[in-house]
Amino acid sequence: METTIERLPGTKSKQSTINRVYADLLKGRTLTTLQGLRDNKTMYQPKFISLLRLRHKVPVKDRWVELTNGKRVKEYWLDQSYRQRILNNN
Repeated sequence: METTIERLPGTKSKQSTINRVYADLLKGRTLTTLQGLRDNKTMYQPKFISLLRLRHKVPVKDRWVELTNGKRVKEYWLDQSYRQRILNNN
């Protein structure tokens, strides 16, 4: 199933970073800050997660995960039930 969303209210384009992060989460991806740097060219992925939660009321889940080098990072995702509800409405 192709994931297409309209832009979030208050954003300028579908290609804005916050819309790309939201689209990735809707596709079922789990995101980390490191992936944000690599995939979305931003060091501020936690800021966009926070905006999704606070401004757009998106129920982003998170947990700490440990990398193979022993460092810990936050991992973010959306529950499948939320993703299905949003995608069925579009």
